[in-house]
Amino acid sequence: MNMERIINEAADEADEVLNGIRIQKEARPVIQEWISERHPELSGPDRMKVAAGVLSILQREGFFEVAERRTGMFGGEDANELVE
Repeated sequence: MNMERIINEAADEADEVLNGIRIQKEARPVIQEWISERHPELSGPDRMKVAAGVLSILQREGFFEVAERRTGMFGGEDANELVE
């Protein structure tokens, strides 16, 4: 089985599969379920590699929302405070 083909297939179907999910943390289990259903022949480690590959492609393409940084009281960024 060609894992690169499966990764590309899942990434191509992301809009439909994720159905409006734009947060990577929420997308991961949905992608993993899609992989398990569509490709049960893959081992657990291979499914994890495929999921990581799909999420990487989607992230590079700007699919996921980006957390915004809050500006601190003195104009600097509060590195520990992220708004999602």
